[in-house]
Amino acid sequence: VKDRLISVLSHDIVSPLRFISRVATRTLRSARSEQPEVLRHTLAEISTSSEKLYANASNILEWIRNQGGEIAVIPAEVEIRVLTEEVLAQFQQHASTVRFINEVPPHDHVWVDPRLFGIVLQNLVANAAGHAGGLVTVEGGRSPAAYRITVKDNGPGISASAQARLNALREGAAEVRTATDRPGLGYMICLLYT
Repeated sequence: VKDRLISVLSHDIVSPLRFISRVATRTLRSARSEQPEVLRHTLAEISTSSEKLYANASNILEWIRNQGGEIAVIPAEVEIRVLTEEVLAQFQQHASTVRFINEVPPHDHVWVDPRLFGIVLQNLVANAAGHAGGLVTVEGGRSPAAYRITVKDNGPGISASAQARLNALREGAAEVRTATDRPGLGYMICLLYT
């Protein structure tokens, strides 16, 4: 667990902090010569990284709390569109670069732990926003056996080799070995909570 935690902290906390520091320093040095639209774009990048850092730190704390213990699942009947709106609202500061669409039908109620659902959906949306070509859509609908939430983006997609690696990790046929040979914290949290 210690090695895994160090790897996660290194990748999901230190890297965003380094990026925020670089962008803020660059902006400070050239603030007088920058055009207002360049400054807005730079501030949007800082905001995006800060929000990702906040989400990662929150998720790491939740993940650490659940290591070695049972996850307390407290289901309740909730309107899934409302929960989805709450998660998407956390990403609205990115609306200048990514458009978020909630296509979950109104008035669909499901039994779910709202906290765990929020954590999983936040991670999926954050990943989609980070790779989107400008659009992230969340859809929902009933199937005979369950309620399915789908997060889509119009980015380039995951390579076949990366998909194979993620599938192997999910099925336990592969192990996380190094910080660069691992899925992100969001993927691990989604596996843990689903």
